[in-house]
Amino acid sequence: MKKSLATALSAAVTIVTTATLTLAVAPAQAAGYPDRPITIVVPYAAGGSNDLVARVLSQRLGQDLGVSVVVDNAPGASGTIGALKTINAPADGYTLLLGSNSEISIAKLTNPKIKYDGQRDLVPLRMVGSQPMVLVSGAHSGIQGVAGFLALAKSKKPVNYGTSGIGTPLHLSGELIRGASKVDMTHVPYKGGAPAIADLMANQIELGVLVLSTALPQIKSGKLQAIGVTSATRSHAAPNIPALAENKVLANVDMRLWFGLFAPANTPKAVTDKLTDALARAINAPEVKSKLTESGVDIDAKDAAAFRSFIAKETESYRKIVSEANIQE
Repeated sequence: MKKSLATALSAAVTIVTTATLTLAVAPAQAAGYPDRPITIVVPYAAGGSNDLVARVLSQRLGQDLGVSVVVDNAPGASGTIGALKTINAPADGYTLLLGSNSEISIAKLTNPKIKYDGQRDLVPLRMVGSQPMVLVSGAHSGIQGVAGFLALAKSKKPVNYGTSGIGTPLHLSGELIRGASKVDMTHVPYKGGAPAIADLMANQIELGVLVLSTALPQIKSGKLQAIGVTSATRSHAAPNIPALAENKVLANVDMRLWFGLFAPANTPKAVTDKLTDALARAINAPEVKSKLTESGVDIDAKDAAAFRSFIAKETESYRKIVSEANIQE
């Protein structure tokens, strides 16, 4: 009996000691964090929207945290390669992900081979912002404006629309537009926005859904015609382009490409708190705001809790589109 009691007491002491030590580790980690370079993984090639946002943030974050913040481009498989690289990294705050719709929410809905869960395996630190996509027509397509686009439904003329790939936010936006407009649209996936733009300008396809910042130079030069942006309201970067939702037929079209910073799940809260504070200061820095705004990004620095709720709501919207359009990679 005495031996059993002693064993139980010993076990209890061990549990309490372990818990005390665990609680002490988090503040210690935060106090010493960071003490070496931090990597922001961008799951797409250099030069795209995600890459631009990461590079603008990295410089200001580095100044704030007192260490180098480097960008590591890990493109491929609709962003899932970069996402997995972050998920599989040590949960210590030194490997982060500049994530967006595709790899966080959409990939798992469209590809049964994806084994990770963006909402379970990554912790959102803070949203950075978003930008709309834009429905465009080739300059020689004969399709002008929303009225011209909707007229295709009555004429029953089949048309092709290009995007940068299957299961991207661009593809889902296209299917959302197709369902609302009743236009006979066939998706043509490309390996990036550039080849889609080339075929639009060559009149090989009639329509395209592109990231606004990618399409703007060709729209301004007259090589592409803007039909409307996919957000509920017009973009500050291109206020002359109407929102598709301004037309009652397309009133439910509201989808944006959003960006945020994530850490691997189980990263100590003391570390994520330090990162979210630094990220808030970086996003609100005048030079960062200016650069992001000029690139077409609408700043929206939701905190971790609000960002998590936003992602959950967005994911359900994507789930409905994927199901109705039967999108599978």
